[in-house]
Amino acid sequence: MDQPATPKRAATLALLIFATFWCTLVGLFDTLALRGTLNQWRAHRAFIPVDATVLSSDIREEDGEDGTAYIPVIRYEYTANNTRHESDRLRYGQPPTARRTAKRIVSDHPPGKSIQAFIDPADPTRSVLFPKLKGADLSLIVFLVPFNAIGVFLLSASIANLLGRPSPLANSKPWRPTSRLTSALAALLGIPAVVCFIATFIFAFGWSFNPPLEAPLAVLAASALLGLWSAARALAGAHATTPAPETMPIPTDHPHRVINS
Repeated sequence: MDQPATPKRAATLALLIFATFWCTLVGLFDTLALRGTLNQWRAHRAFIPVDATVLSSDIREEDGEDGTAYIPVIRYEYTANNTRHESDRLRYGQPPTARRTAKRIVSDHPPGKSIQAFIDPADPTRSVLFPKLKGADLSLIVFLVPFNAIGVFLLSASIANLLGRPSPLANSKPWRPTSRLTSALAALLGIPAVVCFIATFIFAFGWSFNPPLEAPLAVLAASALLGLWSAARALAGAHATTPAPETMPIPTDHPHRVINS
Protein backbone atom coordinates (compact mmCIF):
# COMPACT_ATOMS: atom_id res chain seq x y z
CA MET A 1 0.00 0.00 0.00
CA ASP A 2 2.96 2.34 0.54
CA GLN A 3 4.44 1.90 -2.94
CA PRO A 4 1.97 4.20 -4.80
CA ALA A 5 2.43 6.94 -2.20
CA THR A 6 6.18 7.27 -2.79
CA PRO A 7 6.01 8.88 -6.29
CA LYS A 8 3.25 11.23 -5.10
CA ARG A 9 5.35 12.32 -2.13
CA ALA A 10 8.38 12.86 -4.38
CA ALA A 11 6.27 14.97 -6.74
CA THR A 12 4.97 16.97 -3.79
CA LEU A 13 8.50 17.60 -2.52
CA ALA A 14 9.56 18.69 -6.01
CA LEU A 15 6.60 21.08 -6.15
CA LEU A 16 7.51 22.44 -2.71
CA ILE A 17 11.12 23.07 -3.80
CA PHE A 18 9.98 24.80 -6.98
CA ALA A 19 7.41 26.90 -5.08
CA THR A 20 10.04 27.91 -2.52
CA PHE A 21 12.45 28.94 -5.29
CA TRP A 22 9.67 30.85 -7.08
CA CYS A 23 8.62 32.71 -3.92
CA THR A 24 12.25 33.54 -3.06
CA LEU A 25 12.94 34.95 -6.52
CA VAL A 26 9.71 36.96 -6.63
CA GLY A 27 10.34 38.10 -3.06
CA LEU A 28 13.64 39.66 -4.12
CA PHE A 29 11.86 41.68 -6.79
CA ASP A 30 9.17 42.58 -4.25
CA THR A 31 11.81 43.86 -1.85
CA LEU A 32 13.45 46.04 -4.49
CA ALA A 33 10.13 47.41 -5.75
CA LEU A 34 8.70 48.10 -2.30
CA ARG A 35 11.91 49.63 -0.97
CA GLY A 36 12.19 51.96 -3.95
CA THR A 37 8.53 52.95 -3.70
CA LEU A 38 8.69 53.56 0.05
CA ASN A 39 11.86 55.64 -0.28
CA GLN A 40 10.28 57.68 -3.05
CA TRP A 41 7.15 58.14 -0.93
CA ARG A 42 9.32 59.44 1.92
CA ALA A 43 11.07 61.81 -0.48
CA HIS A 44 7.68 62.99 -1.67
CA ARG A 45 6.45 63.60 1.86
CA ALA A 46 9.47 64.67 3.92
CA PHE A 47 12.41 65.85 1.79
CA ILE A 48 13.16 69.58 1.83
CA PRO A 49 14.49 71.71 -1.06
CA VAL A 50 18.07 73.04 -1.21
CA ASP A 51 20.03 74.96 -3.83
CA ALA A 52 22.22 72.78 -6.04
CA THR A 53 24.47 73.06 -9.10
CA VAL A 54 24.77 70.62 -11.97
CA LEU A 55 28.30 69.25 -12.36
CA SER A 56 27.76 66.99 -15.37
CA SER A 57 24.94 65.48 -17.41
CA ASP A 58 24.94 62.61 -19.85
CA ILE A 59 22.90 59.62 -21.08
CA ARG A 60 23.91 56.05 -20.21
CA GLU A 61 22.79 53.33 -22.59
CA GLU A 62 22.16 49.80 -21.35
CA ASP A 63 21.34 46.86 -23.59
CA GLY A 64 18.62 44.55 -22.32
CA GLU A 65 16.29 41.82 -23.54
CA ASP A 66 13.67 44.41 -24.49
CA GLY A 67 16.11 46.65 -26.34
CA THR A 68 18.31 49.57 -25.38
CA ALA A 69 17.46 51.49 -22.21
CA TYR A 70 18.41 55.16 -21.92
CA ILE A 71 19.15 56.43 -18.42
CA PRO A 72 19.89 60.12 -17.76
CA VAL A 73 22.87 60.64 -15.44
CA ILE A 74 22.88 64.05 -13.75
CA ARG A 75 25.61 64.70 -11.18
CA TYR A 76 25.04 67.69 -8.92
CA GLU A 77 26.40 69.25 -5.74
CA TYR A 78 24.70 70.98 -2.83
CA THR A 79 25.55 72.25 0.64
CA ALA A 80 23.77 71.16 3.80
CA ASN A 81 24.84 72.01 7.35
CA ASN A 82 27.94 73.74 5.96
CA THR A 83 29.01 70.49 4.30
CA ARG A 84 29.35 69.98 0.56
CA HIS A 85 27.70 66.89 -0.92
CA GLU A 86 27.61 65.32 -4.37
CA SER A 87 24.99 62.95 -5.77
CA ASP A 88 23.67 61.59 -9.05
CA ARG A 89 20.38 60.19 -7.78
CA LEU A 90 17.43 61.53 -9.74
CA ARG A 91 14.83 59.58 -7.78
CA TYR A 92 14.47 56.26 -5.99
CA GLY A 93 13.61 53.34 -8.20
CA GLN A 94 14.42 55.31 -11.33
CA PRO A 95 13.31 53.11 -14.25
CA PRO A 96 15.01 53.22 -17.66
CA THR A 97 13.40 55.88 -19.82
CA ALA A 98 12.80 56.36 -23.49
CA ARG A 99 15.52 58.10 -25.45
CA ARG A 100 13.39 61.21 -25.98
CA THR A 101 12.68 61.52 -22.26
CA ALA A 102 16.33 60.99 -21.34
CA LYS A 103 17.45 63.66 -23.84
CA ARG A 104 14.90 66.11 -22.45
CA ILE A 105 16.08 65.56 -18.86
CA VAL A 106 19.72 66.02 -19.86
CA SER A 107 18.98 69.14 -21.91
CA ASP A 108 17.08 70.65 -18.98
CA HIS A 109 20.10 70.10 -16.68
CA PRO A 110 23.24 71.34 -18.47
CA PRO A 111 26.51 71.56 -16.50
CA GLY A 112 26.78 74.70 -14.37
CA LYS A 113 23.02 75.27 -14.14
CA SER A 114 21.59 76.22 -10.74
CA ILE A 115 18.83 73.81 -9.82
CA GLN A 116 16.87 72.69 -6.79
CA ALA A 117 17.54 69.36 -5.10
CA PHE A 118 15.62 67.74 -2.27
CA ILE A 119 17.34 66.24 0.77
CA ASP A 120 16.36 64.18 3.77
CA PRO A 121 16.45 66.54 6.78
CA ALA A 122 17.45 63.60 8.99
CA ASP A 123 20.28 62.54 6.64
CA PRO A 124 21.52 65.26 4.24
CA THR A 125 23.51 62.69 2.23
CA ARG A 126 20.22 61.35 0.88
CA SER A 127 18.98 63.50 -1.99
CA VAL A 128 16.90 63.40 -5.15
CA LEU A 129 16.12 65.77 -7.98
CA PHE A 130 12.58 64.54 -8.58
CA PRO A 131 10.76 63.76 -5.31
CA LYS A 132 7.29 63.24 -6.76
CA LEU A 133 5.78 59.77 -6.48
CA LYS A 134 4.71 58.58 -9.94
CA GLY A 135 2.39 55.97 -11.30
CA ALA A 136 5.39 54.07 -12.69
CA ASP A 137 6.49 53.29 -9.12
CA LEU A 138 3.23 51.52 -8.30
CA SER A 139 2.87 49.97 -11.76
CA LEU A 140 5.78 47.69 -10.93
CA ILE A 141 3.95 46.48 -7.83
CA VAL A 142 0.83 45.82 -9.92
CA PHE A 143 2.98 43.85 -12.37
CA LEU A 144 4.34 41.66 -9.54
CA VAL A 145 0.95 40.76 -8.01
CA PRO A 146 0.20 37.81 -10.36
CA PHE A 147 3.66 36.32 -9.74
CA ASN A 148 3.12 36.57 -5.98
CA ALA A 149 -0.30 34.93 -6.28
CA ILE A 150 1.14 32.01 -8.25
CA GLY A 151 3.91 31.51 -5.73
CA VAL A 152 1.63 31.59 -2.69
CA PHE A 153 -0.83 29.18 -4.31
CA LEU A 154 1.89 26.69 -5.28
CA LEU A 155 3.46 26.90 -1.85
CA SER A 156 0.18 26.40 -0.01
CA ALA A 157 -0.83 23.51 -2.30
CA SER A 158 2.48 21.70 -1.85
CA ILE A 159 2.43 22.13 1.94
CA ALA A 160 -1.19 20.92 2.12
CA ASN A 161 -0.33 17.82 0.11
CA LEU A 162 2.83 17.17 2.10
CA LEU A 163 0.98 17.37 5.41
CA GLY A 164 -2.02 15.44 4.10
CA ARG A 165 -3.33 12.59 6.23
CA PRO A 166 -5.51 9.60 5.37
CA SER A 167 -9.20 10.22 5.23
CA PRO A 168 -11.14 8.58 8.09
CA LEU A 169 -13.77 7.42 5.59
CA ALA A 170 -11.45 5.81 3.08
CA ASN A 171 -7.90 4.95 4.00
CA SER A 172 -6.89 4.59 0.37
CA LYS A 173 -7.72 8.23 -0.43
CA PRO A 174 -5.37 11.01 0.71
CA TRP A 175 -6.79 13.88 2.68
CA ARG A 176 -7.32 17.12 0.79
CA PRO A 177 -8.26 20.60 1.96
CA THR A 178 -11.97 21.22 2.04
CA SER A 179 -13.54 22.79 -1.01
CA ARG A 180 -14.49 25.73 1.18
CA LEU A 181 -10.88 26.69 1.92
CA THR A 182 -9.76 25.86 -1.60
CA SER A 183 -12.39 28.12 -3.14
CA ALA A 184 -11.61 30.92 -0.69
CA LEU A 185 -7.88 30.72 -1.40
CA ALA A 186 -8.46 30.63 -5.15
CA ALA A 187 -10.66 33.72 -4.94
CA LEU A 188 -8.31 35.57 -2.60
CA LEU A 189 -5.31 35.02 -4.89
CA GLY A 190 -6.83 34.50 -8.31
CA ILE A 191 -9.03 37.58 -8.63
CA PRO A 192 -6.31 40.13 -7.74
CA ALA A 193 -3.92 38.26 -10.05
CA VAL A 194 -6.32 38.48 -13.00
CA VAL A 195 -7.21 42.13 -12.35
CA CYS A 196 -3.55 43.18 -12.04
CA PHE A 197 -2.58 41.10 -15.09
CA ILE A 198 -5.13 42.92 -17.23
CA ALA A 199 -4.16 46.28 -15.72
CA THR A 200 -0.49 45.67 -16.58
CA PHE A 201 -1.34 45.47 -20.29
CA ILE A 202 -3.46 48.61 -20.02
CA PHE A 203 -0.60 50.47 -18.33
CA ALA A 204 1.88 49.19 -20.91
CA PHE A 205 -0.08 50.03 -24.06
CA GLY A 206 -2.05 52.99 -22.73
CA TRP A 207 0.59 54.90 -20.77
CA SER A 208 3.92 53.15 -21.51
CA PHE A 209 4.09 52.02 -17.88
CA ASN A 210 3.77 55.59 -16.61
CA PRO A 211 0.06 56.00 -15.79
CA PRO A 212 -1.41 58.60 -13.46
CA LEU A 213 -0.75 57.79 -9.83
CA GLU A 214 -4.45 57.23 -9.19
CA ALA A 215 -4.67 54.38 -11.73
CA PRO A 216 -2.40 51.80 -10.01
CA LEU A 217 -3.71 52.86 -6.62
CA ALA A 218 -7.26 52.15 -7.77
CA VAL A 219 -6.24 48.80 -9.31
CA LEU A 220 -4.47 47.63 -6.13
CA ALA A 221 -7.33 48.70 -3.88
CA ALA A 222 -10.07 47.28 -6.13
CA SER A 223 -8.30 43.95 -6.67
CA ALA A 224 -7.71 43.50 -2.94
CA LEU A 225 -11.33 44.31 -2.08
CA LEU A 226 -12.67 42.01 -4.82
CA GLY A 227 -10.44 39.19 -3.63
CA LEU A 228 -11.48 39.58 0.00
CA TRP A 229 -15.16 39.86 -0.93
CA SER A 230 -15.06 36.76 -3.12
CA ALA A 231 -13.17 34.78 -0.49
CA ALA A 232 -15.71 35.78 2.15
CA ARG A 233 -18.55 34.70 -0.13
CA ALA A 234 -16.84 31.36 -0.72
CA LEU A 235 -16.50 30.79 3.01
CA ALA A 236 -20.06 31.92 3.74
CA GLY A 237 -21.53 29.83 0.94
CA ALA A 238 -19.92 26.68 2.29
CA HIS A 239 -21.94 26.96 5.50
CA ALA A 240 -25.19 26.46 3.59
CA THR A 241 -25.93 22.77 3.99
CA THR A 242 -27.88 20.98 1.31
CA PRO A 243 -30.80 18.99 2.72
CA ALA A 244 -30.59 15.25 2.39
CA PRO A 245 -32.99 13.71 -0.12
CA GLU A 246 -36.23 12.53 1.44
CA THR A 247 -36.74 8.78 1.60
CA MET A 248 -39.96 6.97 2.25
CA PRO A 249 -39.63 4.71 5.29
CA ILE A 250 -40.56 1.07 4.92
CA PRO A 251 -43.25 0.05 7.41
CA THR A 252 -42.04 -2.64 9.75
CA ASP A 253 -45.49 -3.97 10.61
CA HIS A 254 -46.30 -5.16 7.10
CA PRO A 255 -44.65 -8.34 5.76
CA HIS A 256 -42.90 -8.19 2.41
CA ARG A 257 -44.65 -10.03 -0.38
CA VAL A 258 -42.45 -12.35 -2.37
CA ILE A 259 -43.64 -13.12 -5.86
CA ASN A 260 -42.45 -16.40 -7.26
CA SER A 261 -42.19 -16.60 -10.97
